[in-house]
Amino acid sequence: MPTSREIRFHHAGIELAGTLHLPDGTPPYPAAIMVHGSGDADRDSGGFFTPIREHLVASGLAVLSWDKPGNGDSGGDWRLQTIPERADETLAAFAWLRQQADIDPAHVATWGHSQGGWVGPLAASREPDVAALVIHSGTGLTPFEQDYFGMEHVLRREGATDEDVAGGRAFLDSLHEAAIAGMPFDQFDREIQAPARGTPWHSEYFGEVDEPTWQFFLLNAADPFDPQATLRAVTCPTLAIFGSDDVLVPAEESAQMLWDTVGITNPDVTIRIYPGAGHRLALPDGAYPDGYLDAMSRWLVKRLAPPAADSHFVVHPLPFGHSPGQ
Repeated sequence: MPTSREIRFHHAGIELAGTLHLPDGTPPYPAAIMVHGSGDADRDSGGFFTPIREHLVASGLAVLSWDKPGNGDSGGDWRLQTIPERADETLAAFAWLRQQADIDPAHVATWGHSQGGWVGPLAASREPDVAALVIHSGTGLTPFEQDYFGMEHVLRREGATDEDVAGGRAFLDSLHEAAIAGMPFDQFDREIQAPARGTPWHSEYFGEVDEPTWQFFLLNAADPFDPQATLRAVTCPTLAIFGSDDVLVPAEESAQMLWDTVGITNPDVTIRIYPGAGHRLALPDGAYPDGYLDAMSRWLVKRLAPPAADSHFVVHPLPFGHSPGQ
């Protein structure tokens, strides 16, 4: 029967708390680390991780996730981290996990959702011992480019006019310029945020930006993340998954970017776009697309489990395309 245990590890002087879930069977187990997207999140990501994790564990994989800094039982504050610092934290979890007696240290993967789809590849590009990488609703767009796409498509979903979309883009222009310039929070709040309060682009997309969140914007504007360079440096087997109706990440464009970067020199890249699915790969009725969980688990097992344990799985790396699941 699957079991779990509470764990602690340290990064940058901060204690982080999480749970290691273990499958049935005989250790040592292959394993996957689940990396959160942006914002506040506990080790279960508010329940989002739970069904995915349960499917991976049922497939024979151990799974580790933890409370983001400042959430749950973890110290620190995620708003004081850059993307590279989040990758370093992921590698601290990776190192801790590989030291556990019931984990196979040669077969540990990273799985990253949304912003974790930037963090996971950066961690994998820095650590050659990462055995496999899953990019889940990640993108090759820069953070600023992703903001523009997300703003427009969230507003369009809510029935916004062209004028609203133009206003949202202008707000983002001002926000990005202020962050790059290192504008103090009081000035940002007075000159940029206050006039935007009550507008669709403020209420539907960003919401209220407090001083700690503005500090996060300043840190990341001062250390801009280049996803294209990161993706070109990824050499481990890579699976990228998208929903065609994602309003935060452009599925087709992101898939093409990944194929044109990771896929150029990496012989083991699989990219799938699930029709009708959103950012968390759910369909409008809340269900997952047929085959999505099975395909993802099979892909990971194929690359992480010893040959005798997974010989009944057949998964072929293919160019990206719309797929009901493989």
